[in-house]
Amino acid sequence: MFYHSGGIVPALEVFRGIGYDYSALDDQDLYSCQEDTKRLRSLINGEDALVVCPTLAEWLSADTNSTLLAANLDVSRARYLNETAKSGKIKKWDVKHMDGGLVGFVGFAQNMMHTNEAFKTHIEVGGAWTVPNRCAWEPDIPEQDCDAMTIESQQDDIALALHALAEAHPDVGVIILYGPQLQSVEYVKQMAYRYPTVDAIITGGYKDGRGTSTMYTIDGLRRVVASGNKMSECSRDAPGCMDHLSLKFDEVGALLNYSHASLLLDDAYEADDRTWPYLWTAYNAAHSALATPVGYTSIDLDGDRGTYELGTQSSGCYRDDCTRGGCRRGDCPMGRLVNAAMMHVSGSADLALTNSGSIRNGIPRGNVSYLNIKRAVPFDNSIVDILIKGLYIRELIESVHVQGATDYHEYIGGDEDAGYFHGHYPQWFGLRWAYNPRTDEVINIEVFEKEAEHWSPLDDAKGYTLVTSSFLARGGDFHDLLAEYGTPLSSTGLITADAVMKFFEDHPRIEEGMTIPEMPGVALKTYADADYFACTNNPEFSSASLPLSSHECSAIITSMTLDDVGCDGGMFYANSSCTEW
Repeated sequence: MFYHSGGIVPALEVFRGIGYDYSALDDQDLYSCQEDTKRLRSLINGEDALVVCPTLAEWLSADTNSTLLAANLDVSRARYLNETAKSGKIKKWDVKHMDGGLVGFVGFAQNMMHTNEAFKTHIEVGGAWTVPNRCAWEPDIPEQDCDAMTIESQQDDIALALHALAEAHPDVGVIILYGPQLQSVEYVKQMAYRYPTVDAIITGGYKDGRGTSTMYTIDGLRRVVASGNKMSECSRDAPGCMDHLSLKFDEVGALLNYSHASLLLDDAYEADDRTWPYLWTAYNAAHSALATPVGYTSIDLDGDRGTYELGTQSSGCYRDDCTRGGCRRGDCPMGRLVNAAMMHVSGSADLALTNSGSIRNGIPRGNVSYLNIKRAVPFDNSIVDILIKGLYIRELIESVHVQGATDYHEYIGGDEDAGYFHGHYPQWFGLRWAYNPRTDEVINIEVFEKEAEHWSPLDDAKGYTLVTSSFLARGGDFHDLLAEYGTPLSSTGLITADAVMKFFEDHPRIEEGMTIPEMPGVALKTYADADYFACTNNPEFSSASLPLSSHECSAIITSMTLDDVGCDGGMFYANSSCTEW
């Protein structure tokens, strides 16, 4: 929030004002190194300098009086981070005198992002700890399954750091282990049993963003496991974004008790300005800046995933019936806006593609602020242009996208797996495709030729400039074909929310049916448009309701008739007959 309200300077000012002693790295922090790489690759000679991380190094090297602790991080081959480590701003462990005693701190970095081999040759995020056999604390697991659940042993970097800390400071009475978000409280519980000398383990929040804590007795000693509120959940609509954990020890360092409270930055709660006045003041200033209107939409831009239960409201759904439509089952208005924004900032792309899983909310009609945009597209993936042949676009649609399409016929027939809303379901712009969800068959694919201003069959031999997110370009959400066969062309450095922000700066008012010069063949539409809704968002996939011809469709969903009479390739079933697209 602070960074987006004014850049790295105000963010650092808040960091200093809060007074952090230690910090940790998660996968998003490390992804920033890869984004730096894409922007700087043309300026660097040789592969040895592939990952340099200047933005991350700038943050860590700033005068914040905070040290990054990461027992499992090796940055010796990363140019800027190696210099930062030599200056003492990156360590594996540290000690601090507190209340008359010596407290040891060990940190770890998140090790979930090992997809890029070139990245791994420069920054190593090791397996900081291994999972012992779960049968040790889950007696209900069948004995024959125990061996299968034991993960292959790796070097335990946390254990090595704890050993080094104990050797260097045998007088340490209390040890705190901390790091970023882990997948569940069970992972942290496992760590507590694995490292019995650690008094408290503190991590970032889990999926729901709520802080939680528990006390265990291990080897006769009390141990605390706590997870905080996720900073990404910090907004006026969230329960909180900071935590206060207080630990009380006796004179020999044995834990007596603890307290855990959330710092709720919300007007509806008790004023937290008494706790951290600097944070409260900075938060209000940043929130005010980000809540300032940057544009206006006269239409509802639904960005929900959809639902099967009548009467259930889904985040970002502004229509009466949320069982009709949804970004993860067909075209959606928010998906079109995101793609239009990416086409706009690219300027030269032929097609745009985003995954529905990146859309987490919509924007209701009315004034639009950066906060509205960021809640709808919260992920910090940058916008990139890649060159890719039509052949691989076809393979992507046939092997990935059609698999993400929901088959409502099978779902109502009792197959619950058929009703799962896949995040990799595509939102295309400048490309439309017809498929049969009952057979997972792609019937036809067409692209809009901007110069000729008409739709033409996808050319397998032609190279298309595709604008998409860095997440998909890296192969995320099963889009490995983009990473394998796509050639990077350029990157604006803008993240998705900033691209939408730029779109509103140049198109301050969104109207039903508006188009942009970069893609005149596709209009911004809402579910209020009957043809648009019918061709993409009919949950019964009733092909009889499809228009005979529509340029509003990105994915024409068609199916066999009830007596399984299908149509030949290049045609779809509508109004009781097989019709050419």
